[in-house]
Amino acid sequence: MRTALRILFFLFLASAAIGEVTIGTDGAAERRANGDVAYLPSAYMFYAGALFPSEAASFFFDLAARAGWDSVESEVPYDLSASASTSLRGETLCLGISLSSLVFNDYENPGEWHNTAEGTLSFAAGYLSLYIKPSLLSVSGPRDSVSIFLEPGVDALFLSSLVGSLGVKGGGTRYNDGVRELSLEPKVNLDWYPGLPLTLSLATRWSRSFDNRGTAVGDTLAGNAGLLWHFRNNLILDLRLPVEREYFNSTGDTVLRFEPGALLRWTLPATLGGADILAGAGMSATRQSASDAWRASWVVRLGVEKTF
Repeated sequence: MRTALRILFFLFLASAAIGEVTIGTDGAAERRANGDVAYLPSAYMFYAGALFPSEAASFFFDLAARAGWDSVESEVPYDLSASASTSLRGETLCLGISLSSLVFNDYENPGEWHNTAEGTLSFAAGYLSLYIKPSLLSVSGPRDSVSIFLEPGVDALFLSSLVGSLGVKGGGTRYNDGVRELSLEPKVNLDWYPGLPLTLSLATRWSRSFDNRGTAVGDTLAGNAGLLWHFRNNLILDLRLPVEREYFNSTGDTVLRFEPGALLRWTLPATLGGADILAGAGMSATRQSASDAWRASWVVRLGVEKTF
């Protein structure tokens, strides 16, 4: 009953809002770390809507669904998500609330459901903005958990084209088996907008986890570099280069992950339908210090999508 009411609520909002719908289909070939080669055809839909009741108030919501087929596992991988956010803005203060829900099932993450609630309070003065974000995360799946976080930070604009943010996210997680963890995560983000056709981004974060006795469990150091290049009006290249290093105190093992990816988007002329042709490739490489060997998987993807 509650699920039906939620669907009716989102349909009502969709009928009253400014929005757009994207539908698409793609196919991928993935060579997994165990040597299997999987073929993954899929279809997806995405809806994004917005309401603006007044100059100070806004409401945004998204709906997304994807389903396909895994030729190796002989099962249907899928993901369903819904999110909604609202904000009230004054001259210097802004208050925002967002809710999201994500259900997914695939080869690496079988059957998980994530629910998130987040609030934002920000104060802007000139080129600086101070913010604080409390959040709650509930995960249902192979290992249920509930997490509470609080993140204070600052955003700044430099030289009219460089945007930076500095924050510290701290909180705790309790798992259904009674294990508790605390985490502390400082992070820095930089985005450079020298003007079209180029956007560059750089992000880094460090986190430390503790058990319920206050003993450090492990550390994670991660970074991500990105480039978005409009090198033609109808051609966009998106590059991502995430790297993560994880250390486990109990065993002394270190895990290094490297997951580069690229996506090329070509928009056809209106006379040919105006659809987008997508071509992408990526890899995921993991090295554990205990075995001193790399395990890698590769994926290539080709698809087409249309926005209405």
